[in-house]
Formats: sequence, C-alpha cells, structure tokens
Amino acid sequence: MSLTFLSKSLGRTITFTDLDQLKPPEMRALLGELHVAVESMTDSLNAATGTQAPSGQAIDADWVHGLTKKRRICNAFVAQVQPLVDAMAPKATYRTIFELHLDALLEDELGSTYAEIKKEARELALADLQVEIPAA
Repeated sequence: MSLTFLSKSLGRTITFTDLDQLKPPEMRALLGELHVAVESMTDSLNAATGTQAPSGQAIDADWVHGLTKKRRICNAFVAQVQPLVDAMAPKATYRTIFELHLDALLEDELGSTYAEIKKEARELALADLQVEIPAA
C-alpha cells in the first residue's frame, strides 16, 4: 500500500510517484499545505495529550494513534517534496539579495517590533494557505 495525501489545493490525492509530474507552482502549494497540516496536527495532539489537556479527561488512544500516523505520513511527504522545491528555487537573484538586505536593515532599526511583524505576517500567510486541510 502506497502512502497518499488528499490535497485540497490541488484537488486530488497525491502519491510519491505523482511528485515528479507536478509543476513548480503545484509543488510549492503542496509543500505549504503539508506544513499547515503537520502544524495543525501537532497543535491538536499537544492540546489533547500535553500540558494543555483538560485534567481528568480520558484521552482517546485510537484518535491519538490515527492522528500521529497521519502526521508521520505528512512528514514523509514533506521529506520528499522539500528537496524538490529547494532544487527549483532560483539561486541568488536581485530580489532575494535585496530582501535579505532589507530584512537586516529593518531588524536593526525596529528590533523586536520587526520580529513581531514578521511573526504576524507568517501566521497570516499560513492562514491564507489553510483551507480545512485534511490529514492524509
């Protein structure tokens, strides 16, 4: 049995063998979706089993096992997709060099405020990518 991931952004189920056939924008969308799915599952598991878990409540072991398995599958896909996306990335363009310098200058000027702005922008970007993404 091969591992699969139901991608909402691509509108189909993906297997490892399908990865070579994806176009660069599809590959990047899939990677973003996988990262959101892993983060969401990790948060759910931490809420149910970690320090955030309501005290005295029984934990559904089958649910934890199923979600842990889905997260492992997503991480396996990330491990396959990330190198492919990294290989597609253009090397040192004007824009990337400019953004690195701009980032450093803004961080010097704004300090921790800039870190907070970047964190908020990251959260907004993840929220834009997340559309009820099911875990494999």
